[in-house]
Amino acid sequence: MKGLRRLGSRIERRHVLTVFLVALVALSGCAGLGGGDDATATPTATATETPADGADGGDGGTGTATAESVDVSAAEVVGPAVDAMNSVESYRFTGSLTQTVQAPNSQQNVSLELNTSVDRANQRLMSEQTIDAGVQTLTTNTYIVDGTLYQRGQQFVQQYNSEWIQVDVSSGIEEQFNRNDELGAHRVMLENSSVDLVGAQTVDGERAYRLELDVDEEALSDFYGFNGTSVTLQSVNTTIWVGTESNQVLRAAGDIRQQITAQGQQLTTVSTYDERFHYTDVDITLPDAASGAVEVNQTTGLAA
Repeated sequence: MKGLRRLGSRIERRHVLTVFLVALVALSGCAGLGGGDDATATPTATATETPADGADGGDGGTGTATAESVDVSAAEVVGPAVDAMNSVESYRFTGSLTQTVQAPNSQQNVSLELNTSVDRANQRLMSEQTIDAGVQTLTTNTYIVDGTLYQRGQQFVQQYNSEWIQVDVSSGIEEQFNRNDELGAHRVMLENSSVDLVGAQTVDGERAYRLELDVDEEALSDFYGFNGTSVTLQSVNTTIWVGTESNQVLRAAGDIRQQITAQGQQLTTVSTYDERFHYTDVDITLPDAASGAVEVNQTTGLAA
């Protein structure tokens, strides 16, 4: 276990921004997926009554429910859902993630809670992350504002003598912001998956189509910029609930398996996530305390 912590510490010191991105990826596992105009999906409709573990039981809970049979095809749901996702200017999502990190001769379990606001129009993001690694619980606040990524956490004090750090991401802000756009990530999943429509269920009081996705890992890796790096997505399976009236994605849940090579060692992470989307205006303002953030080099993780 100590070896795993030391390896994780080296990764965090050298790749502060990458660690943040991977955390969000893992939620949508994560790291929340771009596909261009040539993106394709292969939807098939099954519309059968299927047991739905973890689906709302009609009251917004998380009990077991049965999917109601519907008379539409997956393609008829995916197309409008993608259009609706493209038109969203701001939203919030809340989610939970459980992750098992495996290294040679060691294993660590981590749980993560996220509460995130996204302002697409102004490329701003605000996220509160609570991480429970078993021995301690950490709360980190992350902002993307005006081409800079800010993070606040007690874990930064020892290395940077400050709870706040900042990383300049202005040179690739559009790409960086898009990769942290969880809704955009699920758009890529919808456009690059084998999709089964298994019926309709209720999510937070709203009737929704349930879509089962077998995701194209290569397309998702390309969205997150993992291709050609030390991160490999090995498998991605997810379920997406789309409102029957709104065409909006209401909920997403699934699992992701990825492999990370660092310092000559391999980490395997298995992540299970569940998140809800809320469509509303958001106000993202950087706290005054962030004005004293220590500037950190994006590549080395060293203070500037």
